[in-house]
Amino acid sequence: MKKKNDDINAVVFDKINLPDGYYWDFNLEEKAKETNALYSKAWQRYYLEEGDIESEVEEDPSSEVPFKYFFWGVRDNKELIAAVSMISIPTESDFKKLPDEGWSSIQKMCKKNGTHDTISLLSAAIHPKAQGLGISKILIRQVKENLRKMGYKFLVAPIRPSLKSNYPNMSIEQYLNMESEKGEIFDPWLRVHIKLGAEKLNICPNSYCVKASLKKWEEWLGHSIPSGEKEFLPTQALNPVIIEGDIGTYIEPNVWVKHTL
Repeated sequence: MKKKNDDINAVVFDKINLPDGYYWDFNLEEKAKETNALYSKAWQRYYLEEGDIESEVEEDPSSEVPFKYFFWGVRDNKELIAAVSMISIPTESDFKKLPDEGWSSIQKMCKKNGTHDTISLLSAAIHPKAQGLGISKILIRQVKENLRKMGYKFLVAPIRPSLKSNYPNMSIEQYLNMESEKGEIFDPWLRVHIKLGAEKLNICPNSYCVKASLKKWEEWLGHSIPSGEKEFLPTQALNPVIIEGDIGTYIEPNVWVKHTL
């Protein structure tokens, strides 16, 4: 679903300062080996690999569809330690509510004709050794600056609340109403976006779905699933995986945010 951008090299970005030894890389589209290595350190396998249950196959957009795809990152010396991917979608006149399918809907939205003045985030990854350094905030600030300079109007994202995995049995609505000791939004990833000017829109309850056989889940988890279990909780999951027969289904809720550029 990637379309290389030949016009990006014509834009001179004002680079936001990074910690010493770190620098920007705005051309990750053709560096699959490095990006795959980074994502495999940041995310569990079930987020990265295909399941073994057949689902409706989405055709890739044709070359005539005017979407743009960007993959930018941060390096620590030569090592890629952070990355974010994005794709353009048509600008809606009213962004008060975006699809309940969240992340899953982006592949359909980018195929629509119209003025692609909006960018949607697809994914983000930060190497475990670089977490806690404020890289995520710097990365989103740089993304916004780049997109503004390129003429885009909005940045939207189906945010995955990063600490919801610590509260798997709490509803997404309850979790999003939690506050930190400072009275701020509890979730750190959502808090980054709000502090950088994002508007919180609607919850997308069916944002990401993984459906696979229990055999596949055991392969991903690296251990067996006890017989007779009705659900189980993988590392990083925001909700339990529900077991029906020999199939496990994980449905993840996210929340849409919108930045006006």
